[in-house]
Amino acid sequence: MNKYNITKYSYLILCSLLIVAAGCSDSSTSSEPDVPPALPSQLAPAVINLTYFSNQTVPVDENHMAYQTVAAIAITGGSLLEAGGLLASADTFLLFMKSTNQRPEFSNGSWVWSLTVPLAFMKDAGLTFNNEASEITIKISATPVSGGVQWDIRYTGLIEEEFLNDFRLISGFISDDEMKGEWNFFLPEGGNNPIMVYTWDITSATEFTMTLMAANGADVVVLEYEKNGVENWMTFNDGSDIDTLYWNESTHSGWIEQDGQRMCYENFQNTACS
Repeated sequence: MNKYNITKYSYLILCSLLIVAAGCSDSSTSSEPDVPPALPSQLAPAVINLTYFSNQTVPVDENHMAYQTVAAIAITGGSLLEAGGLLASADTFLLFMKSTNQRPEFSNGSWVWSLTVPLAFMKDAGLTFNNEASEITIKISATPVSGGVQWDIRYTGLIEEEFLNDFRLISGFISDDEMKGEWNFFLPEGGNNPIMVYTWDITSATEFTMTLMAANGADVVVLEYEKNGVENWMTFNDGSDIDTLYWNESTHSGWIEQDGQRMCYENFQNTACS
């Protein structure tokens, strides 16, 4: 599986999530029936900070090969969550949703929003793939449960030439304190099996874990990441290769293990592994 492969379907899935975040962010989280819960302001609260690597000017040569390999795989893993820059589209959707001021309805224990996004907005946001595209409707259900909120997000509209009617795009759970959660993303060809699962468990801003599973047919990529201050660990499994790596942002040291072989570096330069 191509580690950079993000389909057009994932594009619309994550854009739908951006719509939800914008539409619900003005409410306060509460289990009271007169106050709807709010989706956390951060769609992906635990991510890999790639600025450490972009701030370095390390030669691309044999003497710095271990660092460059760690950097390349860490950037690949971090880029999976960005899904081609989709999270950067949040501001565009926020502007649209702020103009709606829609309040959800409470029904059968859940808060339900129904949001129609017009074709003109879809075109302006670059979210159409052919001239047959039409407006879309996103239905969001938020059900308060013990310790948090269960979310269900459904989509009605065209994705290229396929019309989806009330199709479940996203389901998930977010704890009341927003420190733990999970998103599951679905496609028609996947049935009840999610094509992407993102989970996080946060202790603090500098201490957390996250996992990401992305499936493309029989091919599955699994990314596991842990951060503890300046220390970082990652495992990247694309079904055929497993890369395990570590980097320290303070000492500029680290290592990568591939096929049972480990390469190490200190102060960016290759070194013998202890």
